[in-house]
Amino acid sequence: MYTIFMTIHVTLCVLIIVSILLQSSKGGGFGGIFGSSGEVIFSTPSGSSFIRKLTAGFAIAFGVTSLSLTIMSRRSMYKSAVLEEIRKLPPAPTPTGEPAPTPQR
Repeated sequence: MYTIFMTIHVTLCVLIIVSILLQSSKGGGFGGIFGSSGEVIFSTPSGSSFIRKLTAGFAIAFGVTSLSLTIMSRRSMYKSAVLEEIRKLPPAPTPTGEPAPTPQR
């Protein structure tokens, strides 16, 4: 399951990059930051509505897969850590004071 989500996550990364690069730029570049074309910052958004919505959809899906991968990795991390701690515990003593026999696996 983790591998499937990771594959979807990486695919969404590539799709976001491609969809952003397909959008036309406003033409300002760093010039808008340094004041040579400040009106570009307040202009209408460029690119088609479809590409912008598609990019937003990819970004939302990317966020969902990020959260899913985080939850899955934390669950597996805690699960394995707890099991390792249980295996390291010494056997509980019996009422006679001797250690209990270890169960055969």
